[in-house]
Amino acid sequence: MSALSSKRSTSTLLRYEQVIAILVKYGFEDLLANSTLGRFLPKSKVIIPVRDGRLVSEFNRYERIRLACEELGTTFIKFAQIASNRPDLLPEELIDELSKLQDRVPEVAVKEIKAVLKEDLSRPLEELVEYFEDKPIASASMAQVHRARLIGGREVVLKVQRPGIRATIEADIKILRNLASSLERHFPRYASYHQMELVKMFEQTIRKELKFTLEASNVRRFQRMFKGHPEVHVPELYDELSTDNVLCLEYIDGYKITDLENLSELGMTGPELAKRGIALYFEQVFAHGFFHADPHPGNIFVLR
Repeated sequence: MSALSSKRSTSTLLRYEQVIAILVKYGFEDLLANSTLGRFLPKSKVIIPVRDGRLVSEFNRYERIRLACEELGTTFIKFAQIASNRPDLLPEELIDELSKLQDRVPEVAVKEIKAVLKEDLSRPLEELVEYFEDKPIASASMAQVHRARLIGGREVVLKVQRPGIRATIEADIKILRNLASSLERHFPRYASYHQMELVKMFEQTIRKELKFTLEASNVRRFQRMFKGHPEVHVPELYDELSTDNVLCLEYIDGYKITDLENLSELGMTGPELAKRGIALYFEQVFAHGFFHADPHPGNIFVLR
């Protein structure tokens, strides 16, 4: 076994142990005992922990699922968020709990971000940019976004994939498969939830999200769709600085669609903005058959 393979195996094992510890903490030993993960269960009795000032045992099962996903991080949060859009498969009470989940992730040290940029772009960052803002303008579960100025003066943002996120997600997908299989085989009352179907759907979705080259392709398609459109500006994509782990886009200086105070100074009202937004969404769906799948306030701006 190579040193790299050994390192990956150790990392995967540590992730298994971490996931098991959190699931035990929230009272899911029964699920683990009936799966191939049972060998990781602690031998000694676990003291009931406290969360948000309450004993974990005082939360109902659906609340504990949400709390466990929150603590398990990126993969499990995203899985739960996707699952929360399937009322055809999950009970309403669980949907309500999973809908409360939000990504809560600490920033990656800028040193690590610069290391990813250097490796992926095959050149020191100093040869590519005049200025790089160490403080990220956004930090999400899968990537971090930093503002920069390219040599020549173009203002951009660099979306950089979190170091090690792919390995973590691969390990977590294996764990999710084990847990889903255990539920379907040993807990008939949960069979209607179709856990394996949810895991397969999630696996397809998250693998696509990991491919920044696919996201870049989508940006280019949007640029073609809205070329010359009087009400839509799609950020310019810089292919030479974009890879599978890095996306370089034009920096957009505008107001979030929720910033109604500043928008009113531009003469824009909430109802007018809503009508324009809905009209443009209908145009994407019905005219192009291709639409923005994540239209939250951090992704849509009104230009000054």
